[in-house]
Amino acid sequence: MKAVEVFLISLLTDWHLTGTNAILSTGHIVNIDHSGNRVAAMLYGPERVIIIFTSSATAW
Repeated sequence: MKAVEVFLISLLTDWHLTGTNAILSTGHIVNIDHSGNRVAAMLYGPERVIIIFTSSATAW
């Protein structure tokens, strides 16, 4: 299976589990990606997204 096929299939899952670079005090989520696949899955992928972050990822 080619990488493109795996990527397309991954967008059809029920859930997307991901991390984030930072969450601002305004509630905005900051993501910096090289290929953009994490952001694409968050915006155009499954309806249910779980974002994992630590207190060090919170910018007050």
